[in-house]
Amino acid sequence: MDITKRFDRILQIFFLLQSKSVVTTAELQERFEISIRTIYRDLKALEIAGIPIVNESGSGYSIMEGFRLQPSRFSQEEILSLMVAEKVMQKHETEFIKKHFEVALIKIKSSFQVHQKRDFLHLKDTIHLKNDFKSNDYLPNIIDVLLNSTLKKKITHIKYRHFDRSVPKELLWRRNL
Repeated sequence: MDITKRFDRILQIFFLLQSKSVVTTAELQERFEISIRTIYRDLKALEIAGIPIVNESGSGYSIMEGFRLQPSRFSQEEILSLMVAEKVMQKHETEFIKKHFEVALIKIKSSFQVHQKRDFLHLKDTIHLKNDFKSNDYLPNIIDVLLNSTLKKKITHIKYRHFDRSVPKELLWRRNL
């Protein structure tokens, strides 16, 4: 096996473990298309490297609370994806999502290496996205309403009509708490 490919997979496993409270071996098998034996070998490699991995009995694996490493290396494709996502989100009409995505992206960009920051700025200046949506094409505040009701643990009732007003449609969105 190519050592670079294995190293990249082990790094991805580490960041996946760091991004979730618990990761199952089934999730790792499906995501990386590898055997259970390879998963155990990769987890052992992380432990040998000094990463405090915890086996949550019956649920999966996690990294010991409080241990964090920032990503120090993003691929060119990942940087491009983040830049496109930023451009899309700048045109998003939902203030809640737009604002919080911007803050999250600033945190991510703070971990970029100097050359990655330059790459990001260069791509940002050379790629332009066209947004054909008009504000009356959909209800931009509906996402805010749903997100806020979820955060506040409130049940939200939504009624709407089909664009052909003669056809009534209803949607009842419930969140059981």
